[in-house]
Amino acid sequence: MSHVRFVIAACISACLAGGLVLAQGPDFSSAVTIEIPGTRPDVVSLQTAGAWPLAIRMTANDPMGIGTYMNPPQFPVGSQQGFIVFADPDGCFSLDFLHDPALLNDPCPAADETYLEFTPTINLPNLVKFRVDNVPAARLGAAPILKGWTTEAKRPNNVDFVVGPGVGASDRSPCDDSGSNVGCDNYGYGASPNLPGLVILSDRGVGLVWDSRTFNLVQPRTARNLAGFINSVTWTLNDCMGSPGLPDNCDNGRAGVTAHMNVPYSLFTPVVRIDFGGPIVDHSDPPQVIGNRDRWYQIDGGPWVKDNNEYLRNVLDQMVTTLRVFVVSGRGPSTLGDLNRDSIVDYRDAEQAGYTLLSAETLVMFRTLHQEEEAYIGIPFDRDGNGMQFPPLPAGGGGVNPIPR
Repeated sequence: MSHVRFVIAACISACLAGGLVLAQGPDFSSAVTIEIPGTRPDVVSLQTAGAWPLAIRMTANDPMGIGTYMNPPQFPVGSQQGFIVFADPDGCFSLDFLHDPALLNDPCPAADETYLEFTPTINLPNLVKFRVDNVPAARLGAAPILKGWTTEAKRPNNVDFVVGPGVGASDRSPCDDSGSNVGCDNYGYGASPNLPGLVILSDRGVGLVWDSRTFNLVQPRTARNLAGFINSVTWTLNDCMGSPGLPDNCDNGRAGVTAHMNVPYSLFTPVVRIDFGGPIVDHSDPPQVIGNRDRWYQIDGGPWVKDNNEYLRNVLDQMVTTLRVFVVSGRGPSTLGDLNRDSIVDYRDAEQAGYTLLSAETLVMFRTLHQEEEAYIGIPFDRDGNGMQFPPLPAGGGGVNPIPR
């Protein structure tokens, strides 16, 4: 594999015309601009508990070019792994990102690149895809035939690794331990192998890390990277080229990567524990109700709250969930702790953890409309140890509801 080289396929701007000149300094936090269509950072939207779109467009600002390990150089097509490269101080593009010394010998002295890695593909739970080494070599040109799974959640071209979906699940694919030519698509908690630099953090729900023994939030506060739930990754080579004979409205076209998530049910909704209370029964003959126990609930590991005869879903409907979205060079964290102890897990903690930011942080704020019956709105829990009784569920037909205003 020593003949395989990592090369820059092309330069998006004219930065190579007179030799390589890096316009970026050590601060790369404006290298990528994030846009999230349908949202504004100063507006709170209303969403259902799932099936709404979260689209993230990441546009590169003046990169060196597009990296690939095809030889001769090609731009990524299909599910070919690619890299938007912003800096390479030693001028030698390292293969160290593969994290598997058995695959090839890296001719570069150090892995010093600053880049956004992407693999155009589709992710769904248990989606089966062919491995790259099952594709005829004629279709791959001189691309390396990379085989084998690793435990780094890094995969060869067109092969993904399972990162979830359950808490604590293995990051090794359960459906490809046999060395066959198919593998399950990655889908779940942690950084996405198809867009490893993307970080999506939620301040509510399963996006927070819990202590499984006490069911309290881990301290210091820790958040899971939810980028592993994105369903697709696509990219644009140049978004504004101009055409002969047409008005040229382009200043500088840019390359970009777009990720889309069809938000899974309850991924961003608060985690609730509830003690329904219920009647206090005198079991004499005949039995009779002599009182009622209070109903209590707890939201996202917070204090227990006594229910004052109001619907819990009305309380939850007023709560705002905030997503924090940003991009780092290389591979982002699977979990990120509140390192600066400000009770918010965000890009500042990523900086403190040693990650190189490629973008500013973009906020998505929304309220969730809870439509479940009260008995299904939380996790039943006997807070006071005196037994639980569940409320009856009313029966009824469906109907048409106006959109909330």
